[in-house]
Amino acid sequence: MIARQQVIDKSPSGSWSQASQFSSPVLCVVLFAVLWLSGCDVSVPSVTREQSTADPQEKPPATVVAAELSEVSVIRFRPLNADRFPIVIPENGSRHAYRTLLETLGSGVAAVDIDLDECPDILISGGGDFRDRRAVPKPLSLLRNLDQCFVDVTGASGMPATRFYSHGLATIDVDHDGFPDALLTGYGGIQLFRNCGDGTFEDRTSASGLNISTWCSSAAWGDFNLDGEPDLFVPGYVDWSFDNDPPCYTPDGAVRDTCSPKLFQPLPDHLFLSHGDGTWSDETENSDYVRTARDLSSGS
Repeated sequence: MIARQQVIDKSPSGSWSQASQFSSPVLCVVLFAVLWLSGCDVSVPSVTREQSTADPQEKPPATVVAAELSEVSVIRFRPLNADRFPIVIPENGSRHAYRTLLETLGSGVAAVDIDLDECPDILISGGGDFRDRRAVPKPLSLLRNLDQCFVDVTGASGMPATRFYSHGLATIDVDHDGFPDALLTGYGGIQLFRNCGDGTFEDRTSASGLNISTWCSSAAWGDFNLDGEPDLFVPGYVDWSFDNDPPCYTPDGAVRDTCSPKLFQPLPDHLFLSHGDGTWSDETENSDYVRTARDLSSGS
């Protein structure tokens, strides 16, 4: 859940009240009458010594701002019980205590209207686990929104098996049939799931030409050459593997810890341009858009 932070600033002059700046008593009386008739609260709170001697450019305490916002905010969030939203817990393999860099990247979520009923459904990447010091995938989950009551329809959707330890999700209608399709990213490449429009999905990765086998943290769709077709930008992360996993420790050297990504070489980004027929070509070498960096986010 994402919370939006808001900040209340003072007036440009830095003061909280401008009433003392009126030079005419008549104007003050008129203003008071207008405010009283309109129902506004014109009472002035008492000023403490600390307030009177404070720096005029200093903002009010965060607790005061939060209290004021809570009184006027009309946005409310509340959790849905398990009978209205199934419990889905992606995995990261931390139970093995390997302390790998792979475990530090979370699982992605996409809110998108899969069945075009004007209610956003939920796709959740499953992350992954480890077996014999090898990363193994966990399945993608699909929760259908039935009027604010979500139902796990992963099995009924025929969602193809995830091929790798997954992270991000990026959705778009790749074939212009009206139904949003989904792209999954992770440690091992990307995977394209086509929405068949009947509640099921099919894996179109191999046929699409979207072939990457390196660590991809995220992805972003966009029309990069302005031909009306969805192109794809995929940032690379780093060249970590169990064969390239140096031991790192806490500052006191007592406990094994996760290594910084700065210890690993960055992987190149990729740009795929659409041909408009459900296939893409890798135009990374011919583009000025891409670079080599330790990217976690592709923006939008």
